[in-house]
Amino acid sequence: MKRFSMLLLNNNRSKAYLQNIIRCGYKPSSAVVMGDPTKQVKSESLIQTIPGFSSYFDSGKSIYETLDENGIPYAGVPHLDVNTPEVISHIKDMDAAYVIYSGPAGVILRDGILDAGKIFIHAHPGVLPDYKGSTTIYYSMLLRKELGCSVFTMNREIDGGEILLMKTFPVPMLPVDFDMVVDPLVRTDTLLEWLERDDLIPVPNDIGNTFYIVHPVLKHIARIKNLPLNKDNRSE
Repeated sequence: MKRFSMLLLNNNRSKAYLQNIIRCGYKPSSAVVMGDPTKQVKSESLIQTIPGFSSYFDSGKSIYETLDENGIPYAGVPHLDVNTPEVISHIKDMDAAYVIYSGPAGVILRDGILDAGKIFIHAHPGVLPDYKGSTTIYYSMLLRKELGCSVFTMNREIDGGEILLMKTFPVPMLPVDFDMVVDPLVRTDTLLEWLERDDLIPVPNDIGNTFYIVHPVLKHIARIKNLPLNKDNRSE
């Protein structure tokens, strides 16, 4: 079984990761939670699930609750800069070789944290190297009518480390929040498979396509394009 720690935020992605990892019988040896804890408001339980995905999560349950309930030691960092000496110090103190990254999006890890002696594991919502960059879940829907995810080791480039695992998923047909629910579940299902498998061989991550934050109109088109044909949206 892989021994790992986690770098987390109190957001839906981190909640989905941690809750499902624990549900499947795994447990991080420690964690770092980034962000101002005074801004975290406890809310009512709200289970997020989509047919076809094995993972689900309670978006109303904070990261802190899950860590405390399961006796997982963690350090809190009241900011969102992963490259600071404070974060690097906590990472160095972790006793696991792997650190599952669920920190701030769009961040490039710099030499200090990459030289901390850990292997950073990231689940990216796009098939690499074809879908690097931001909001690739929507570009994949537009161009391939499917969702993709890749688990890879992070390096100094954007989505540029060795690829460990890739998966594709059908686009959900139900009305659902792609940013807050689908994206976390796509990543979580893929990450869990990486945890479960010991036969994976890393492959190079070649030069591919890099995408940038999708325009709201393209977001809408991506969703409409993947709806079943009916009298309201079929081509004339």
